[in-house]
Amino acid sequence: MDIGLIILAVGVCVFVLAAALLCYLQIYQRHINKSLNESAPHRRRLVPPWVMAVLIPAVMVVVGIGAFCLDLVFDISNSRLTTKEEILEKACMGYEDFHARTAMTENIAAVLLYPDDLSEAEFRIYINKNSSHPDYAFRSGGDTTSIERCVCLWEYQGSFILLSLNTPRIAKIRCENGTTYTLDPDTPFALVIPNAGSLLGGSEMEITYFYDYSGIEFYNEDGQVMDLTELDWFEMLRIS
Repeated sequence: MDIGLIILAVGVCVFVLAAALLCYLQIYQRHINKSLNESAPHRRRLVPPWVMAVLIPAVMVVVGIGAFCLDLVFDISNSRLTTKEEILEKACMGYEDFHARTAMTENIAAVLLYPDDLSEAEFRIYINKNSSHPDYAFRSGGDTTSIERCVCLWEYQGSFILLSLNTPRIAKIRCENGTTYTLDPDTPFALVIPNAGSLLGGSEMEITYFYDYSGIEFYNEDGQVMDLTELDWFEMLRIS
């Protein structure tokens, strides 16, 4: 939920609460004045103002919690995606003028967004933890300099996610099992390689400690092996 809407909702609630209490005080005062002028032994009683001052906010809090829970359930159900088209539509919201590169497997979907001049890049990563049917949920996204200037590599359960504007001009990626991915060195790419390998060093808690990778090799357009760890802005992360 947008922070502006939250502030607006809180302001409206405070205004309604103050107005309701003020109205009740007016009603209560009129009732007291009327009762003082009555001689009947049985006068109608109203709830004291201090009780209403507690009751009205309590009701508003309960209603607010209920609305928040409904909104949360809606957001969760609405954020589950099942097809490549749904993922791409969700990822491109707000970036309709950008180009999109998409890579998808049974448990991972990655989207790279960039403008014509390659001046920036946005990424989205979705994970499907449901083994019986597609049920992708947003896991990570934003922008990172490593995508713009080099390559950002994520590992998730042995699979590699690679996103890049391809500034290093990578032309081919070869896996240990012999699978080869041919790339255009002049074009950004989004790639998900299943059962690719692993990151070396560090731990899941200290992802910045990763210093190397195993399982794949990168080649330039001259067919020479590239060691990305020697390049600036090469980043390796692990998705738990």
